[in-house]
Amino acid sequence: MSVGVVYQSRAPHKRSTITSSYQMREVIFALVPVIIFSTLYFGYRVLLVLLLSVSSALVSELLIEILLRRRITLGDFSAAITGIIFALSLPVNVAWWIPVAGSAAAILVFKGLFGGIGKNILNPAIAARVVTALVFSEQMSSLQIDGISVATPLVSMYSDTLLFPSKLSCFLGVVPGCIGETSTLLILLGGIYLISRRLIDFRIPFAMITTVFILSYVLGRDGLDQILTGSLMLTAFFVATDYVTSPMNSTAKWIVGVAGGLIVVLIRFYTPFNEGTSAAVLVMNLLTLPLDRFLVPAPYGTRKKQKNTEEKDDFEEVGEE
Repeated sequence: MSVGVVYQSRAPHKRSTITSSYQMREVIFALVPVIIFSTLYFGYRVLLVLLLSVSSALVSELLIEILLRRRITLGDFSAAITGIIFALSLPVNVAWWIPVAGSAAAILVFKGLFGGIGKNILNPAIAARVVTALVFSEQMSSLQIDGISVATPLVSMYSDTLLFPSKLSCFLGVVPGCIGETSTLLILLGGIYLISRRLIDFRIPFAMITTVFILSYVLGRDGLDQILTGSLMLTAFFVATDYVTSPMNSTAKWIVGVAGGLIVVLIRFYTPFNEGTSAAVLVMNLLTLPLDRFLVPAPYGTRKKQKNTEEKDDFEEVGEE
């Protein structure tokens, strides 16, 4: 359910049998291959980071709901998803207290203080990721494999001394990177699974990825390299499509997807930063509420009246012709 739905969702409504817990379980299921691959590639420390992050998210959610006397919602798996997404955005060698502190901040600050599930304006995991990266920039940017410092493909892409891996390596995921961002193949399969189950809409990821791909070539870069590296794929399918912080309106989905892709390109090409997806998600989140309020569709069975005045549009009933 999107933020602000009570302001612009019009009758008639159809009650769905799909519950929040079912949706979240399916998202976790779609991420299982990514987690397994990352564990095999980076080592079993991946599971430690995930365990710390998810445990911190669950404990934080329980704590704030008890303190604020809210209904206990651990069973909907939303806190677990927040912990998983935050963990997947971290380097494998991150200090143990960062997934604990980051997930706690995601739940306590960016979700709990906004009123709990369905009321947060920003994606909690990504908001916490941005804050953590700003506060602990050195620890968050350090990436090692087998104890050796390595550069991600996005870093080596803009270096004259580092060798950029092949497109096949980037697609399969046998490259350095954060825990959940390396295997484009498995992320893509997980995203297609969720789309085929009608649990996420294709518009946002398609618009975001296509925008990065096309603009990269327009600006003289390799668009395929841009979409195969970094966290773009993971963000487009598993973060930007978040049920709470993404638009309900179909037109708005296209708009935020294009806007997100544009921001990623601008940050990657014209700033000292290599990624840009986290900032793009936060801007997309902030666009959601005004777009859903502004782009209000006509209720089923009606059409907007044509007016020559500056008054707001009204609706009139239409019958079969």
